[in-house]
Formats: sequence, C-alpha cells, structure tokens
Amino acid sequence: MEHWEALKPGGLHFVWEDALFRPGTDTFLLSSLPRLKPGLRVCDLGCGTGLLGLLLLQRQRDLTVTGVELQPEAAALLERAAAENGLTDRLTVRRGDLREIRNLLPAGGFDLAVCNPPYYPAGSGKLSLSPARQAARAETACTLEDVCGAATWLLRWGGALCLVHKPERLTDLLCALPNGVQAMSKDIPGLVETSLNLGILRLETDALHATSSVRSSVKSDLSALIDSLRKLTEDRGGSFSTRGEYPPWEYRKDSPLRDTMAAIFREQYGKEPVVEAIHAGLECGLFSDRLPGLDCVSFGPDIIDIHTPREHLSIASTQRTWKFLLAVLAAL
Repeated sequence: MEHWEALKPGGLHFVWEDALFRPGTDTFLLSSLPRLKPGLRVCDLGCGTGLLGLLLLQRQRDLTVTGVELQPEAAALLERAAAENGLTDRLTVRRGDLREIRNLLPAGGFDLAVCNPPYYPAGSGKLSLSPARQAARAETACTLEDVCGAATWLLRWGGALCLVHKPERLTDLLCALPNGVQAMSKDIPGLVETSLNLGILRLETDALHATSSVRSSVKSDLSALIDSLRKLTEDRGGSFSTRGEYPPWEYRKDSPLRDTMAAIFREQYGKEPVVEAIHAGLECGLFSDRLPGLDCVSFGPDIIDIHTPREHLSIASTQRTWKFLLAVLAAL
C-alpha cells in the first residue's frame, strides 16, 4: 500500500510503500546534520523514495539533490514525489548500483554526499523475506566500504560525507573513511605527494577526540585536505583545530643549486649523487615559506637508527659533509 504524508503542515510531501523499507527516525536525524548553503550539489546514496532529499530541500530549497537507487520501484516513487512537489529540477534519481558509481556519475561533481546505509553486516541476524527490506537493513547489496568509496569518487576537494550509523560500528566507519595516500607526485614516479593518517583516538565522557596527521608537498592540496577534515567534523556538530603546522616544501624541476651541488659531488667522489625527494616535513619548507622563490637542497651526514633510543651519528660522514659544504659555498 502506498502512503503520502507531509513533512510539516504546508510543507513538502513524501511517499512510502509498505513493500519497501518504511521511513524511520534516523533519516530525520540525518537530515538535520549537514550545514546547508544555497547552491550545494548533494548526492543521496541509496536514496530510496527520496525522503532524505526532501528533508534537505525543506531546510534549504536552493539545493540540487541527485539520488542513487538500486530498487526501481523506490526510484519511481522518488520521481513521483519530485513531480508532486514541483521539484523535478531539484530532485532527481540515477537508477543503478552505487558500487558501480563511476558508470553513473562524474568524479568530483558534488559538494555533499549523504547516506542512511544498511546497519548490519550480511549474515548477522534474521533477514526479511523481502529483498528490498534486506538491502535496507543488512549489507547484502552494499557495504560501508562501498558507500565511502562511492563518496570518495563523487566529492570535490573539500566536500563532505554525512551519514548516520550505529555507535557499535564506529570503528568500521573510521576504517572505511578516506585515509592514507590521497595523491601521488606528477613529477617523481612513486613519490607520495599528499596523505593523512588517523593517529590518535581518545574517548572521554562526552566526546570522542580524533587526531590526524596531514602532510603534502603542495600547499594548495594541503589546505584543501585540512578544509575537508574541518568540514567533515563541523558538519557533524564537532569542533576542529590545527596545531604543529609546517609549510610544504614543493619540488622544483629546475634547481640551479641542486645542479651545482651534483657537479661538485661528482668532482669530489667520482660518482653520481643520489638525489631523492621524500614525503616528510623538513626545515627547508619553513625557509622557502618565508622567502618565496628560495632554491633549497637538504643534505647532511649519516644518522643511524634515527628517532629511536639507538640513534647515533657517523663521525666520518660528518667530516665528508663539511668538506662538501665548503666546496659548495666556494662555488656560489
């Protein structure tokens, strides 16, 4: 049986069907979490009959909401609800599997992704005889990792994913969210350019504190990644702060100083120097940030077991480094 109801007196109308999964309070709670601004492009993953999209449009009419829905019956009801509310230009649906998101929607085309995903792993608990209800309750058609992977594809830099889930699956959620390598260098094969990692989780009486380490050799990418984390946190009612920041040291294809030092190294040691770029923060980033256009090269003696209690310095390499430095200074 089909049911039509109003979100509030005089508000938008939504529809649901007995044979499909019935609307619950979680969808209403989720709709209140994102910070909505005029013009936002929103993707509702597993949108069902479009209730979540209508709730968002009830809050902010100047949105465009695109749903992705596997069940054709639910997608058809969403289209009818959009027409009923005069929102066919604001609320649309792409029929298909979110696990095949790359065949459905373009990369980076959305500012916000929302999802009320199935809560339970496949095989846990009793399943409904209805395939539609099975897919809504348990991860039979998609997993949490699939949802986060689809959101990663859809969201622009700085975009946000907002979802609702059971607290006992918090660790699953944290593991599914983007983490690790975000971009590789376009200039140096195999070099990580931008990454982040969740370093510390601390649970207190009234809050969960998460600390991530963010690094990039490109200043704009570093800023975008930090902005993405800030938005992700603040959209869920949390607070965000940064500390211990250091500026990136961007790779220069053309470096006269590097060429000079390589020539002196060949002259002193009769072999080619090993020139490497590493994914880490170095003092040269601080210097070049204060002096735009500064040509920097980092070098030094051999340090063994660095950042451990066994860390020690090679005296012989220190002597070689000093001799090399004097030759470089003489050539400048």
